[in-house]
Amino acid sequence: ELDFELQADTPLPVTAPEWMLRELTRNLLHNAIRHAPPGTPLQVLLHPSGDSLHAILHICDSGPGIAKELQQRLFQPFSAGDRHSGSGLGLTICREIVQALHGHLSLDNRLHPATGAVQGLDAQVCLPLFTT
Repeated sequence: ELDFELQADTPLPVTAPEWMLRELTRNLLHNAIRHAPPGTPLQVLLHPSGDSLHAILHICDSGPGIAKELQQRLFQPFSAGDRHSGSGLGLTICREIVQALHGHLSLDNRLHPATGAVQGLDAQVCLPLFTT
């Protein structure tokens, strides 16, 4: 019940086992789908960084975002934002995978430009591109 958008500019080769990339995207998508209200947009965007040295994956939902005090704690094992949904391991696994691949993971609330109200959450993964 979401307005799903998938956008990938071009293939972006990263050096990573397939299972790691699958687990990473599965966990991030699972969180976005779980927190997005029905009928709202869910975007998955893949593009090269400005310096063309990294692949950038954005998963953008229209959910309630994350309170500042929860942002860092959510990467700790068993620290689910909602105690009644999930084990609290998904983002910890994501962070471990991204760190193992020498990348960066961030979760940022998307704010309305005029009011500053939270409009959703943007998960961004930055991974180095494969170079020969």
